[in-house]
Amino acid sequence: MNEQTPLSPLQEILYKLWVERTGIRDADHPASKYDYRGYWKDLAMKGQSATSQMADGLHFTDRYKQHGHPTFSIESQYSAGPWDGGRWRGEAFIPPGADFLTHSQQPPRQDPVAMIGRALQAALRPRNAQE
Repeated sequence: MNEQTPLSPLQEILYKLWVERTGIRDADHPASKYDYRGYWKDLAMKGQSATSQMADGLHFTDRYKQHGHPTFSIESQYSAGPWDGGRWRGEAFIPPGADFLTHSQQPPRQDPVAMIGRALQAALRPRNAQE
């Protein structure tokens, strides 16, 4: 799956000017795992912003994070659904599946072999003569 927003040649020029002006150093680095072009086209080009200044630098919205990003979350437009990515609980990132395993409200999973064994025992149990 392609996880990068396509731009027209003119948009690409404007995007590169924006990257230079904002000082983004990893815009075209494959390890960045962020669709900066999508962010620029949907928000920055329109004068909008969805960034947060953190102690370690500027953080962009999760919406454009690509698979492989260390904090890829279900908030990304590239997430395939509720199990494809982690989630945020306040400022804490919960990796995929971790919150389900530690905070599940579901009853414990039953052993399927034991369930079949109990069903067979019940089926083979002698019937009550009064039935």
